[in-house]
Amino acid sequence: MPDLTLEPLWSMVTHQTVPSMAQCGGLLVCPARHSKLIALDFTTGHERWRANVLSPWGNLALSATHAYYLNQYSRLDAFDLRSGTQAWSTELPGTFGWLHADEHSVVAGAWRNYAPLTCLEASTGQRRWTVPLGRERVWRTAIYAPLQAVAVLQETEGRIRWFSLHGRAELQALTLGGLRAESIDFIPTGVFGQETRGLLLRAGAGDFYRLTGHPVSVEHHRTRQDLLSSQLDERDGQVFFLNRQRAFCAYDLQKQRTLVMEQVDHQRADHLPARKLADGTYLLGTSMGTLWHFDAAGKRISRRRVGKRVTTDLFTDGRTIAFGTASGTVLGFQC
Repeated sequence: MPDLTLEPLWSMVTHQTVPSMAQCGGLLVCPARHSKLIALDFTTGHERWRANVLSPWGNLALSATHAYYLNQYSRLDAFDLRSGTQAWSTELPGTFGWLHADEHSVVAGAWRNYAPLTCLEASTGQRRWTVPLGRERVWRTAIYAPLQAVAVLQETEGRIRWFSLHGRAELQALTLGGLRAESIDFIPTGVFGQETRGLLLRAGAGDFYRLTGHPVSVEHHRTRQDLLSSQLDERDGQVFFLNRQRAFCAYDLQKQRTLVMEQVDHQRADHLPARKLADGTYLLGTSMGTLWHFDAAGKRISRRRVGKRVTTDLFTDGRTIAFGTASGTVLGFQC
């Protein structure tokens, strides 16, 4: 069935799998072949700038003013978001992974317990503090904006700790029953804890907690599904996941209701590229390289092949949707 609502706009070739991508307003940033970091205009796909990095397979985070890039070992580079000029570069101890940034702080480390949790000054790269987290596996880290802290979920049953971004002190801890954590490499990045994007933690087979505000408010949500997806995030009031039958599902946080669509060709449990569009329809990109479009009632409008795999989140700016693929392309569509 032809999709008359999604029109291809542009295609940008990076000459390698697009392993990560981030958005700030009308700008997209992603790695490219020959160890480059490139910035693209969201509307046209035209390149705004490119910068040299040590490796094109690192972690990426954006603030409103800078792009931060952590290669797969220990070098962290900061670039001016408008010009691509390098602001600073630093070497971190150990093998790092997971990267978060806001306007004042950059946080890295704790991935697979290979390196301690480290917080740096965003404008200079100066290290503020380093906290060893012990031997217990770290399941999740996140910048929690209302507390100006880093939230850390470790192996200890149901315990989340918050470390101050500015002074490394442990501000508080919270124990929640039934937390379910899994050993994975991909976690949602960005800034969490606001009403527009709570910090979500799996609980049991089909439930999750949503943490917001200061003091921390805890909501317990029940999807009434057996979840296959291991990491949850919210976008525009929606939480997307696969159930155990691999059906694509959207949970509406306000209505507290799950819309179950149909079984899809997505093979990953740790990453689900999906968005609800302005017209109320749903869009999903899969690990088999297909773009699925569903109407507001969950009925499929179309399914089209777009590459080997959809490898990044789906990003939106007005009526434009963009994402990266394993075919080495960044694609823009109009809805």
